[in-house]
Amino acid sequence: MPTRFACIVLCAALLACKAYRVPSIPDPPETPPPRLGVARIAPVKSPPDGPLSAEDRGAFTTRLHEDLVATGLFERVLLDAQAAADVVVTATYGERDCLSEPLVTVVTLGIVPYPGCYESGYRLTLAGPALPHGAVTVDNLSSPTALLGWVAGPISLLPGWQASLPRTEEGEALRGAILAAIAAAGQAPPAEAR
Repeated sequence: MPTRFACIVLCAALLACKAYRVPSIPDPPETPPPRLGVARIAPVKSPPDGPLSAEDRGAFTTRLHEDLVATGLFERVLLDAQAAADVVVTATYGERDCLSEPLVTVVTLGIVPYPGCYESGYRLTLAGPALPHGAVTVDNLSSPTALLGWVAGPISLLPGWQASLPRTEEGEALRGAILAAIAAAGQAPPAEAR
């Protein structure tokens, strides 16, 4: 009986191994980052394929809040839709998980790995008086590779891979994308000159 239990635990452990590719982080602009003050997250826009459940909307907003705080660009990030703010952040909802449990990986007890993905990044609009060149659009959505199966354990030790979701790197990628969007807005010709 203990041997059977050990086998079940080992199989579950082999199937539970995951490796996540770290999302690409843009190089920061050479100019110092602007002081953006207080940010407020506006109600999240629903995706084109239908309305969101309150649970999905809440989880997405919580993660967006954490990632905006992690950028270090804002004094505070508020969730109160009525609060005064220097920057209003409007996000379009995006799925955060595209992994599935493939039959081949399960049947082979993780020997045949499943190369899936996870969703990283956001599609945002930032507007407000703190932005030096007006409203900017930030789109740093990507689908980095995620491996599932026993081979994912050793791969997660390689540079550029992690055994858990790379949350710190996602915050850095969002920071870089916001700074790049602000810098690009400063280089664009004025609207009346176009």
